Amino acid sequence: MVTTSDDASTLTQVAVHPTCFIDHRLVTSRLHVPRHMPSIKSYHYQCRYMRRVDLRAFQDDVDDYVNLYSSEMQRLLDAMLH
Repeated sequence: MVTTSDDASTLTQVAVHPTCFIDHRLVTSRLHVPRHMPSIKSYHYQCRYMRRVDLRAFQDDVDDYVNLYSSEMQRLLDAMLH
């Protein structure tokens, strides 16, 4: 007996199959236990339509940002050296 009588509904369709070995048998069954399903995660993403971007305005904004970064880095270096 594989299980107690309390567990009889958990294990069904038990069958013993002969094998090519004299002292071995294959035992198969169905095990009725709930599966733990992995939690599903949802991700929020955002897309932008690059064809709608005003490239000239974008380049101007990037240039302004690079100039601001460069001047701020220069200010910090000057402050550290004086």
